[in-house]
Amino acid sequence: MSVRRVLHAGEFSYGASGEGVAAGFRKLGWENHFVDIRDHFLASPTLPLRLAARAMRPLLVRSYNDAILRAARQVEPHALLTVKGLNIEPATLRALGRMGVRSANYFPDFHFRHGGFDVNTFAQYDFVFTTKSFQLDALREQFGVREPHFLHHGYSSAVHYPRLAEVSEADFEVDCLYVGIGSPYKAKWLHALQRRAPNVSLKIVGANWRNLLRGTPLEPCYLGYPLFGDAYARAAQTARINLAFHSGPSGPQGWQDLVSTRTFEIPACRGFMLHIDNSETRSLFAPGEEIGAFASEDELVEKVIHYLARPEQRAQMIERAYARCVPAYSYDARAVVLSRALAGAG
Repeated sequence: MSVRRVLHAGEFSYGASGEGVAAGFRKLGWENHFVDIRDHFLASPTLPLRLAARAMRPLLVRSYNDAILRAARQVEPHALLTVKGLNIEPATLRALGRMGVRSANYFPDFHFRHGGFDVNTFAQYDFVFTTKSFQLDALREQFGVREPHFLHHGYSSAVHYPRLAEVSEADFEVDCLYVGIGSPYKAKWLHALQRRAPNVSLKIVGANWRNLLRGTPLEPCYLGYPLFGDAYARAAQTARINLAFHSGPSGPQGWQDLVSTRTFEIPACRGFMLHIDNSETRSLFAPGEEIGAFASEDELVEKVIHYLARPEQRAQMIERAYARCVPAYSYDARAVVLSRALAGAG
C-alpha cells in the first residue's frame, strides 16, 4: 500500500493552525514531514538580536527555502502544505512543481501585508484556500489564482478543549475576557464597556496593548503576558463571557475580519462567546441560542449585563455551541477538505 506523504512548511507551535492541520492529516493516514520556520529565523524581543536577524535576513530566507527543497528531495512528498506561506519564494514553488509535488497555501489573515510574504507566490500554488470570503475576487482578479477556495478557520482538537469537567461559580476568574492583538478599534469597544459597566471585571490579553492602555482606566485590566495553549483554553472556560471582535476596516479595500480563530476556539473550550454580529457568524452559530451577539456599543453593554445575570442560560448556550462546534469546526475537519484537494480527489 502506498503511503501519502505531506511536507508542511511553516510554524508548528502548540495550538497553531499549522500544528492543528498537520494533526488532522495524521489522523487521515498521511505521513507528515516538517520544515519549521523557527529553525531558520531568529526571533527575540532584544534589540541586538532583532538587528542581527534583519541583517541576516537574506541568508535566513535562503536557508529556509533550501531546507524545503532538500526535504522534498529526501522524502518525495505527494504534496506541500503551508499556512500563510511566509518567506517561501516563487522559485521554490516552481521547483516543487517540477518535482511533481502539489502545493497548497491555507491563508488565514484578512490582509496580505506581512513581512516575508510575497503575493506573487499565490499564482504558483496549485491550491489557495483563504479563511476570508471577501478575498476570493481579489485572489482571482489581482493575483492570478484561477480557482481560490474558501475554508474557515478551525480549532486544534489537541489543544482547544475543556479543561474542567464542570465549572462552578467559584471557578470563574473574571466576568469578561478579551484575547487578541491590540488596536484602537478594539480598544474603543473595551473602553465603552468599562465606562458604562464599571463593576464588570475585565481581563485583556495579547500583544500591542501596553501603550494603547497606558494611563487609561483599562490599564489595570491588561494581563501583560500572553496566554497560549493550555492556559488559553482554561482561561476561555473560566471566563463568564469571552468577547469576540476583530480588527476594524483596514487597507485600500476596507477589509475587516468577520470571524477569527477565536470564533471556533472559544466554543471548543466550552467558553461562553459574545461575538460581534455579522452574517458569516450567523451561518456558523445561532445568536441567542448558542452564542450572544452584538452590533453596537449599546448592545455590547446590554448583552454583557444580561448574560452575567443569567448563569443558567449561559450554561445551556455553551453546551449548544459546543455541540455545534465539536468536531465539525476542528482543524481535523479542515484537513479533510485540504487533503482531498491535494490527493486529487476534490
